[in-house]
Amino acid sequence: MVATLPFPIEFSLPEGWRSVNPDSIGADGPGFVALHTATSGPFTANITISGEVRDSSVSLEQIADETVARLRQTDPNVEVGKREHTGSPASPGFTQALRFRPVIEGSPREVYQLQALLGAPDRRDPGRRAVLHVAMTALPEQFAQLMGDFGKFLSTIRFEGSTA
Repeated sequence: MVATLPFPIEFSLPEGWRSVNPDSIGADGPGFVALHTATSGPFTANITISGEVRDSSVSLEQIADETVARLRQTDPNVEVGKREHTGSPASPGFTQALRFRPVIEGSPREVYQLQALLGAPDRRDPGRRAVLHVAMTALPEQFAQLMGDFGKFLSTIRFEGSTA
């Protein structure tokens, strides 16, 4: 369970990933960070989780657009690739693939990110829902080999308690 999210979840990390304290790596915002142990060097592939409670009238696609807008504040050249709705009406999801160039060790470096937004209704207030932001970020040469791990990870996520 991730204690710093506004609602409880549980999940299992695939083999080869380890959780770290987000503060220990200077991550601002996520409630959970996992690093891929076999990637190192100037950039370590990672999975992050953050969450929020939103009005249920705001679509996951709109929230994904907001995420892109925030990223474009630091990198105006963020490119959006494939986007799609996933899940079901009771348990909606939305995914989007992004490409951007953060500065890593003093130089811009291309990275890929796959974002999954997962929604769950608030059982106490049908006008609100929990929205989980899960992202895997990796260098292009790492990305394809780690996609399977990310899919496995997503399949283990469960909302707990009264929010979902």
